[in-house]
Amino acid sequence: MTEIKRTIQVEVSPHKLWPYFDIRKWPEFSNTFTKVSINTTIFRVKTIAQIHTKFGDNNFYFEAKMTAIDENKKLAFQRFDGPLPGMSTWELVETKGGCRIENTVVFLHTLATPLKEQATHWIDNFLGEIKTAVS
Repeated sequence: MTEIKRTIQVEVSPHKLWPYFDIRKWPEFSNTFTKVSINTTIFRVKTIAQIHTKFGDNNFYFEAKMTAIDENKKLAFQRFDGPLPGMSTWELVETKGGCRIENTVVFLHTLATPLKEQATHWIDNFLGEIKTAVS
């Protein structure tokens, strides 16, 4: 197992940031996630998403089952049917003058150092895309 934790500060409230955690909208502002569709019209816990992403020079697909959706606070999903199964969690923590995004990504397998570095860059890139989108 490999766990990567990353944090970024943004200058907006969790309320203003939360719409960017509707995964259906990720392709609108992100080059990291190129296509997202869900199996229902309502985005909720147990929703299954089909997610296409760019990871380094590779494009890949995985499915994700929403495990936590706590408006303005937390989004979590289990990744499966792809090359890097595990869990992804984002927590929004209100701070003075904004919000801190705490992102934890767990991979079921132990990642070799080059792949772990690439995964960390992928996570940082997406967090940067969120920060740019809300600015």
